[in-house]
Amino acid sequence: MLRELPSARVIASEDIVELIESALLYGLGIGFVDAQLLACVKATFGLTLGTRDARRFRAALYLGCAYHTAPD
Repeated sequence: MLRELPSARVIASEDIVELIESALLYGLGIGFVDAQLLACVKATFGLTLGTRDARRFRAALYLGCAYHTAPD
C-alpha cells in the first residue's frame, strides 16, 4: 500500500545547504531536517507541504510550496 504512494525526489546535502543560503532560510528558525523536507517538496513537481508547525509553515509559504487549508 505505501509503495503505491508517489515519492518525493531525494536531495543531496550540498543542495540543501545551497537552498538554505540562497533562499535565506537560516533566519526562519527551522532546522536542517526541515530544510531537507522543504527542498524535497520544492524539487518535486506538484507537491505541497501541509504542516501544523508554524515555523515550517512560514518557510513553506516563503518558498511558495505551502499547502493551504481553510481555517478551523
